[in-house]
Amino acid sequence: MSNKFAKTLGVAGLVVGVAALFAVMLFVNAVVNAWVFSQLWQWYVVDFFQQPQLPMAVAFGISLMFSALRGMKIPKKEDYNVDVGASLVGLIVFPLIILIMGYVGTWFL
Repeated sequence: MSNKFAKTLGVAGLVVGVAALFAVMLFVNAVVNAWVFSQLWQWYVVDFFQQPQLPMAVAFGISLMFSALRGMKIPKKEDYNVDVGASLVGLIVFPLIILIMGYVGTWFL
């Protein structure tokens, strides 16, 4: 195996690995958003308005629908130097912060 071929193979593997990591993180984000949405539904809609519980699969679908309606942010040219690691962590941390804020809100019901 030539050195040039090995480098190309290594770069291709890295690109595939990063793409797979990104896909897994987006899926995990969708699941966490669905779980947070179903928890908030339980706390505020079921308990307060006496409505039925929201199954996780329905919450997942609604979460994906809201994400699709919100659209994708296309970064400006000066925003290309974004810390990818921090962005990926933010995909999980932000919904959990919303969950904590929602839980604190239940103290005042």
